[in-house]
Amino acid sequence: MVTQTAQAFVTSCLTRCLRVNIEHQQGDTQVASLDVALLLPRYRHSERRLLLIDFEDTLWERNPRRQHEGKGEGIPTEAIEVAKRLSEDSRNEVWLLSGLPVRTLDDVAKRTPKVGFV
Repeated sequence: MVTQTAQAFVTSCLTRCLRVNIEHQQGDTQVASLDVALLLPRYRHSERRLLLIDFEDTLWERNPRRQHEGKGEGIPTEAIEVAKRLSEDSRNEVWLLSGLPVRTLDDVAKRTPKVGFV
């Protein structure tokens, strides 16, 4: 077991975050494509799963201009249904990461009671 102080942990974490950010801005990093063939068997056989999903850019592509035009967020029903279906599996704990306004997320939460929001 390795132990470290909170200060050492924070310093290490922030250093890594800064390094990755610099690499990203320089264009030195590439995100590998998701290997579905590797992921699916592990997903099917796992006893517990924590799913952190970027709501706007993974389940649907948000048009930021629509919000400024006063037309609402226009969240597709399909995106909400995917989150709801995933949360209905008792082995899944589903959290949607989102930058949407609280009032919009409240509406989504009413339709997906087992989903958490960050």
